[in-house]
Amino acid sequence: MSSLRALILQGLRFGVVGLWSTAVYVSVAALTHAMGAPPVLANAIAYAIATGVSYLGHFHWTFGRSTGHRRALLRFLVVSGAGFLLSAAIIHAVTEALAAPFWVALIAVIFVVPGLSWALGRYWAFR
Repeated sequence: MSSLRALILQGLRFGVVGLWSTAVYVSVAALTHAMGAPPVLANAIAYAIATGVSYLGHFHWTFGRSTGHRRALLRFLVVSGAGFLLSAAIIHAVTEALAAPFWVALIAVIFVVPGLSWALGRYWAFR
């Protein structure tokens, strides 16, 4: 398979796993926020759960690594940590500094964090 074709296929797989983990993230964030959790806490809970979904999908399907979980998981957790910090900053800025609704902050996170995650996953975490 050509490298361009492999890259496109990997990008599509990343998108499918990303959509699934994003759906989990948004669902959990909305649910926990509706149950009374402040936006930053709802984000943290949702991000932690979505991270597990994302790791398993990317390890087994997107990047198809046969290497051990230990190295990939440690690196993925660093990537996820960076994504979490970025998402928390966005959530805080949008809901607190801009006083916008929580759903606006979630949309901002959805458009910003995945690109960073793909690049760091492809070129570092699952390399």
